[in-house]
Amino acid sequence: MSEPDWWQESPASEPSARAVFLSWERFRLAYNLILAAVVVLTLAVGRDWSLLSDVEFLIYLVVYGLGANLCFGAGPWVEGWLLVFRTGGVGARWTLFVLGTALAALLTAASVMAYRPPVWD
Repeated sequence: MSEPDWWQESPASEPSARAVFLSWERFRLAYNLILAAVVVLTLAVGRDWSLLSDVEFLIYLVVYGLGANLCFGAGPWVEGWLLVFRTGGVGARWTLFVLGTALAALLTAASVMAYRPPVWD
């Protein structure tokens, strides 16, 4: 079965939505490694390595990591709209990635510092 016409690659001057999203997927590994490094550095600064043996903390990290990866999807979405309005490009991609990753890193550090183990009755 062939792909629909709208899913076909556009000429080099007009990247398709598929090309934009696939180009962003190359950044996802770097994004997740940066956020993992922020978690480790935040734990190192706070000298609270015992959190790594806390199951609730690990679940907390997984849930927030999934949320961060959902937010990562805003990058290709914004770039796609910039291309629709003919204002995007590779420079816009890198700018969005750097600014989005910096914001995610700040929020990751704040989330790790704000974590408090649940207190059960």
